Amino acid sequence: MARSDKGSPPSPVIFDSDVLIYYLRGRPSAAEFLREVPYLRRKLPAVAYLELLQGAADRRELHAIRRDLRRNFSEIVPLSEAITGQAFRLMERHALPHGLRVADALMAATALVWGFELATANERHYRPIRGLRLRVYRP
Repeated sequence: MARSDKGSPPSPVIFDSDVLIYYLRGRPSAAEFLREVPYLRRKLPAVAYLELLQGAADRRELHAIRRDLRRNFSEIVPLSEAITGQAFRLMERHALPHGLRVADALMAATALVWGFELATANERHYRPIRGLRLRVYRP
Protein backbone atom coordinates (compact mmCIF):
# COMPACT_ATOMS: atom_id res chain seq x y z
CA MET A 1 0.00 0.00 0.00
CA ALA A 2 0.97 3.64 0.10
CA ARG A 3 4.09 4.57 2.00
CA SER A 4 4.79 8.11 3.13
CA ASP A 5 7.01 9.86 5.62
CA LYS A 6 5.33 11.02 8.83
CA GLY A 7 4.53 14.70 8.72
CA SER A 8 4.83 15.02 4.94
CA PRO A 9 1.68 15.34 2.84
CA PRO A 10 0.71 12.26 0.84
CA SER A 11 2.14 12.31 -2.66
CA PRO A 12 0.07 12.33 -5.82
CA VAL A 13 -0.66 9.00 -7.46
CA ILE A 14 -0.46 8.16 -11.16
CA PHE A 15 -2.45 5.22 -12.46
CA ASP A 16 -1.17 2.54 -14.81
CA SER A 17 -3.42 1.73 -17.75
CA ASP A 18 -4.07 -1.79 -16.41
CA VAL A 19 -5.96 -0.38 -13.41
CA LEU A 20 -7.84 2.03 -15.65
CA ILE A 21 -8.92 -0.75 -18.01
CA TYR A 22 -10.51 -2.58 -15.07
CA TYR A 23 -12.16 0.70 -14.02
CA LEU A 24 -13.47 1.53 -17.51
CA ARG A 25 -14.87 -1.99 -17.85
CA GLY A 26 -16.96 -1.36 -14.75
CA ARG A 27 -15.17 -3.46 -12.13
CA PRO A 28 -16.42 -2.16 -8.73
CA SER A 29 -13.15 -2.93 -6.92
CA ALA A 30 -11.25 -0.81 -9.45
CA ALA A 31 -13.66 2.09 -8.92
CA GLU A 32 -13.16 1.78 -5.16
CA PHE A 33 -9.37 1.62 -5.59
CA LEU A 34 -9.51 4.82 -7.63
CA ARG A 35 -11.75 6.57 -5.08
CA GLU A 36 -9.31 5.73 -2.25
CA VAL A 37 -7.10 8.47 -3.67
CA PRO A 38 -8.58 11.96 -3.28
CA TYR A 39 -9.35 13.68 -6.60
CA LEU A 40 -6.62 16.33 -6.34
CA ARG A 41 -3.97 13.62 -5.79
CA ARG A 42 -5.14 11.54 -8.79
CA LYS A 43 -2.95 12.18 -11.85
CA LEU A 44 -3.23 10.59 -15.27
CA PRO A 45 0.12 9.93 -16.96
CA ALA A 46 0.10 10.85 -20.65
CA VAL A 47 1.33 7.39 -21.64
CA ALA A 48 -1.64 5.67 -19.92
CA TYR A 49 -4.05 8.12 -21.55
CA LEU A 50 -2.55 7.40 -24.98
CA GLU A 51 -2.71 3.63 -24.43
CA LEU A 52 -6.39 3.81 -23.50
CA LEU A 53 -7.27 6.02 -26.47
CA GLN A 54 -5.42 3.61 -28.75
CA GLY A 55 -7.56 0.75 -27.45
CA ALA A 56 -10.88 2.45 -28.24
CA ALA A 57 -13.04 0.36 -30.57
CA ASP A 58 -14.78 3.33 -32.21
CA ARG A 59 -15.36 7.09 -31.97
CA ARG A 60 -18.13 6.71 -29.38
CA GLU A 61 -15.89 4.66 -27.10
CA LEU A 62 -13.01 7.10 -27.59
CA HIS A 63 -15.20 10.01 -26.48
CA ALA A 64 -16.50 8.02 -23.49
CA ILE A 65 -12.94 7.17 -22.39
CA ARG A 66 -11.83 10.79 -22.76
CA ARG A 67 -14.85 12.11 -20.83
CA ASP A 68 -14.56 9.57 -18.02
CA LEU A 69 -10.83 10.03 -17.49
CA ARG A 70 -10.94 13.83 -17.59
CA ARG A 71 -13.74 13.73 -15.02
CA ASN A 72 -11.80 11.45 -12.66
CA PHE A 73 -8.29 12.91 -12.77
CA SER A 74 -7.16 16.33 -11.67
CA GLU A 75 -4.35 16.52 -14.22
CA ILE A 76 -2.77 14.79 -17.19
CA VAL A 77 0.99 14.54 -16.58
CA PRO A 78 2.80 15.11 -19.89
CA LEU A 79 5.97 13.43 -21.01
CA SER A 80 9.09 15.58 -20.68
CA GLU A 81 12.78 15.48 -21.44
CA ALA A 82 13.49 14.40 -17.85
CA ILE A 83 10.96 11.56 -18.06
CA THR A 84 12.39 10.41 -21.39
CA GLY A 85 15.93 10.36 -19.98
CA GLN A 86 14.81 8.40 -16.93
CA ALA A 87 12.93 5.94 -19.18
CA PHE A 88 16.13 5.41 -21.23
CA ARG A 89 18.01 4.52 -18.04
CA LEU A 90 15.25 2.19 -16.86
CA MET A 91 15.13 0.37 -20.20
CA GLU A 92 18.91 -0.03 -20.27
CA ARG A 93 18.87 -1.52 -16.78
CA HIS A 94 15.63 -3.53 -16.74
CA ALA A 95 14.53 -4.45 -20.29
CA LEU A 96 16.65 -7.57 -20.69
CA PRO A 97 16.75 -8.99 -17.16
CA HIS A 98 13.16 -8.12 -16.17
CA GLY A 99 11.25 -7.68 -19.44
CA LEU A 100 10.43 -4.02 -18.86
CA ARG A 101 8.40 -2.65 -21.79
CA VAL A 102 8.46 0.89 -23.20
CA ALA A 103 5.09 2.00 -21.79
CA ASP A 104 5.99 0.61 -18.36
CA ALA A 105 9.36 2.39 -18.45
CA LEU A 106 7.63 5.68 -19.29
CA MET A 107 5.08 5.13 -16.51
CA ALA A 108 7.77 4.36 -13.94
CA ALA A 109 9.91 7.26 -15.15
CA THR A 110 6.96 9.64 -14.74
CA ALA A 111 6.47 8.50 -11.15
CA LEU A 112 10.18 8.73 -10.34
CA VAL A 113 10.75 12.15 -11.91
CA TRP A 114 7.74 13.70 -10.17
CA GLY A 115 8.05 11.76 -6.89
CA PHE A 116 4.60 10.24 -7.34
CA GLU A 117 3.29 6.83 -6.33
CA LEU A 118 2.38 4.45 -9.15
CA ALA A 119 -0.91 2.56 -8.87
CA THR A 120 -0.74 -0.68 -10.83
CA ALA A 121 -2.03 -4.22 -11.04
CA ASN A 122 1.29 -5.21 -12.62
CA GLU A 123 3.55 -5.27 -9.56
CA ARG A 124 5.93 -7.84 -11.07
CA HIS A 125 7.22 -5.52 -13.83
CA TYR A 126 7.81 -2.59 -11.49
CA ARG A 127 9.11 -4.29 -8.32
CA PRO A 128 12.82 -4.33 -9.41
CA ILE A 129 12.91 -0.54 -9.94
CA ARG A 130 14.62 1.10 -6.98
CA GLY A 131 12.94 4.14 -5.49
CA LEU A 132 9.60 3.48 -7.18
CA ARG A 133 6.70 3.58 -4.73
CA LEU A 134 3.85 1.29 -5.69
CA ARG A 135 0.18 1.20 -4.74
CA VAL A 136 -0.89 -2.27 -5.83
CA TYR A 137 -4.38 -3.09 -7.10
CA ARG A 138 -5.34 -6.75 -6.87
CA PRO A 139 -8.27 -7.45 -9.22
